[in-house]
Amino acid sequence: MKKRNLKPIIILIGFTMLFACNQSKSKNETTEIDIKADTIENNSDIEINQNKTEETFKQINSKTVDKLNSEIDLKKIKSEEEIMAIYRPKSLESEGDYQYNITKKNTDSGTIEVTLIETGIMDDSQAGQKVIMMLEKTKDGYTILSIKENYCCWKDRGHENWNAELCR
Repeated sequence: MKKRNLKPIIILIGFTMLFACNQSKSKNETTEIDIKADTIENNSDIEINQNKTEETFKQINSKTVDKLNSEIDLKKIKSEEEIMAIYRPKSLESEGDYQYNITKKNTDSGTIEVTLIETGIMDDSQAGQKVIMMLEKTKDGYTILSIKENYCCWKDRGHENWNAELCR
């Protein structure tokens, strides 16, 4: 009996199964996107669901804000990023994919909203921190009007959404 070369048949079956799996995966991806449409996922595997509970913040006391405003005046700080860095400096130590992102936007009331989202921080329970600072532009620079912050916990360490409650 003549030996048959099964290699081409095995390759053909492999490609057929690969094609079939990819077709099935495409259908599932659409469903998965629909299910996770209201979920934000960042690069450090922190999953934040903003629709499960309303986002809450811890308001920073006016004594801290006044102290920061004095420091801004004393050091003649002129940029929003530097002001945020005085309150929450960029970490020199981090876990994995550390991110320190500052965004700015002008509000309808003429103030400036500066938001810091920091993830991958060196903490065993807290996965991220968000700080929202309201600034007013003055002739000499800026004045901080208010600061609020919230936190996102690692899985099984408390809430996994942005919330004022501290992580466990």
